[in-house]
Amino acid sequence: MKYMVVVNLTILLIISCKSPTTSIQQKVAKEPVKIEEENRSQAEIVRWFIGPIKKPCQGLVPSMCLQISTHKEGPYGNYYGSIVGFTHETGFLFEVEIKKEKKSKTLADSSAFKFTLVKILSKTKV
Repeated sequence: MKYMVVVNLTILLIISCKSPTTSIQQKVAKEPVKIEEENRSQAEIVRWFIGPIKKPCQGLVPSMCLQISTHKEGPYGNYYGSIVGFTHETGFLFEVEIKKEKKSKTLADSSAFKFTLVKILSKTKV
């Protein structure tokens, strides 16, 4: 009798473990395509004005922040991150196109987006 109980429990355990593994494998096989499609659709082009000077700012550590705005007249605010492909030059007002992409993984203290320079539309000495 004990032998039958052990055999039945063993079979039940094997069957219950086997089913979810199959459905998990099916999900994993489908997800990479989905993730790639989502990331492509989440990129957008934004236009920023970048001020002629960096200003002191306090993030995790004291640093110098770019001053950015979506309008030439302002208001300008601190930008704590970096823009891939952009090098700031003191004394110049930049109008730029930036590609804003959602990151798949982020740290708790970092931006959820990656910003990449697409084009410098204007660079004006001020």
